[in-house]
Amino acid sequence: MAGFSQDLPLLFQPLQSTSPQTTSQRLNTPSTYTSSSSSSEIDMMRNRILQMQNLATTEKESSENWRRVAKDNYRLVLQLEQDKSRAVQQRDGALHQIEQMRQSFVHNVRLLPSDHDLMQLSLDDIRSLQTQLQQELSKLSV
Repeated sequence: MAGFSQDLPLLFQPLQSTSPQTTSQRLNTPSTYTSSSSSSEIDMMRNRILQMQNLATTEKESSENWRRVAKDNYRLVLQLEQDKSRAVQQRDGALHQIEQMRQSFVHNVRLLPSDHDLMQLSLDDIRSLQTQLQQELSKLSV
């Protein structure tokens, strides 16, 4: 990897030192022998670490927000599917009632007497038929 480290920004290059201390020891222990350039490198590294920590925190919060939104949307989808299922059942029930009423109507139309037969009915019979029809109509409107 010759030449690779010279392509890296100063922040990512290892500090060259002749002391046996590790990098973390050099970062955490003040030294009177530290030159101003290595001090500024340390400050830049600390700033970069803080930036990365802030970015990680922001990304974590964003991820948690997206996770909450996804869970909320999933719950909403489940609720909408249940609502759809209920609406389909209600529609099917209403269509079934309509079909029953249609069949009843067709059956009742066949039972109606002809005009000539109606003219032969007494007034009491006509009133009785009227009452029955009103009762049937009130059942339909409910």
